[in-house]
Amino acid sequence: MSEASSMDRRVLRLGEAETRQGVTLKQAHEVFRRFCEQLQAAPTVAAETGIEYETVCDVLYGKVWPQARQQWIDLKQ
Repeated sequence: MSEASSMDRRVLRLGEAETRQGVTLKQAHEVFRRFCEQLQAAPTVAAETGIEYETVCDVLYGKVWPQARQQWIDLKQ
């Protein structure tokens, strides 16, 4: 295993454990998946995931986990 790939794994594990406004990066991607792929409204995403509505909006606007938002925007292009 190269040094770069082992470094990437460490960063990924840290990112999964880290929370911002009580949301992990994995949860942020789930918010986008539900919003973009399943076409759920933000209140529905909040209700079904247990994440506060304001936090869901912050994730979608890129205030929380902006890199997740950028990845989903890049997918649409």
